[in-house]
Amino acid sequence: MSVPARPGSVGGVPEPTPPSGGDARAAAAERLLRDRGVIGARVSVAGHEREIAAIAAPPSEMARLAVLAPELKALGFRYIALELTEPVDAGR
Repeated sequence: MSVPARPGSVGGVPEPTPPSGGDARAAAAERLLRDRGVIGARVSVAGHEREIAAIAAPPSEMARLAVLAPELKALGFRYIALELTEPVDAGR
């Protein structure tokens, strides 16, 4: 019995899942943020149409994220949502 091929697969075997929840745009957004000096930000993709970059970052990065929003949108996102979180202290 053969396995039918599906988009994103070769001979029915799925391609490797990229980091950041399986969306290459999220991985690219995390790289962009890291390259621009935003350390520790996490990016996920949200929304029915998967058009929202949901970024979790410290509140101190809000101004920098606002400046970077056009670059993040250029990765293919329609909206940028910020979840401003305090860094987790690993020693607690």
